[in-house]
Amino acid sequence: EFLDWFKKHMDDIVYFDEAGDFYFVSRVGDVINVKGQKIIPAEIERQAMQFGGIRDCACVAKDDEQQGQVPVLYIVCEDEKAFDFNRFRNYLQENLEAYRVPRDIIPIEKMPCTPTGKIMRKHLSLMTK
Repeated sequence: EFLDWFKKHMDDIVYFDEAGDFYFVSRVGDVINVKGQKIIPAEIERQAMQFGGIRDCACVAKDDEQQGQVPVLYIVCEDEKAFDFNRFRNYLQENLEAYRVPRDIIPIEKMPCTPTGKIMRKHLSLMTK
């Protein structure tokens, strides 16, 4: 079956829905493992983008001695001086399971992207270490 072949040879998490449509979820290497709980960064990013005042965001793993890894969220604010980080953290705590709430929320001026516009997660991961 195609899906079995794809999973074996590609570094992507994908699925087919009931209608047979193909969906890309995430790269296997992007998955964050918090005490055995798997987190797909896009889930945290989608929730963060619903808050408003955020132009772009990316979630990456940070190594943690006790939990294995923890999520860290980089955000590009529309107006960093007016952005309410406390309200944003409270919003994430109310809308995500506790293990999915980013340990750190780090504002940056511009998201590092490839020439084709894909976020350079490896670059952010190196900044997180």
